Amino acid sequence: MRVVGADAQFAPLQERSPTSLVAIAASHRAARGMADIADVLALDLRLARHLSRMPDFAEGVRAVLVDKDQRPQWQPRRLEEVDRATIAAIVAAA
Repeated sequence: MRVVGADAQFAPLQERSPTSLVAIAASHRAARGMADIADVLALDLRLARHLSRMPDFAEGVRAVLVDKDQRPQWQPRRLEEVDRATIAAIVAAA
């Protein structure tokens, strides 16, 4: 089954950091079970702090702002290669 407009929504995601995409999905799943907005914001802050120290953050800055080649070389390159245990530990941290 094809959803109208799905390709247009999916295409930009293929250019984003796989690690960030996995982290965002995990944080959204975790946030659905949180009753307090303060908990959601604390989770967002934890993820932002962690992801900003990852190599992909510097690579994204390089590709967009420094070299302006718009061709980041993400590590890992594919969603399947992302260390989900690390992301889960960040999301689960109290």
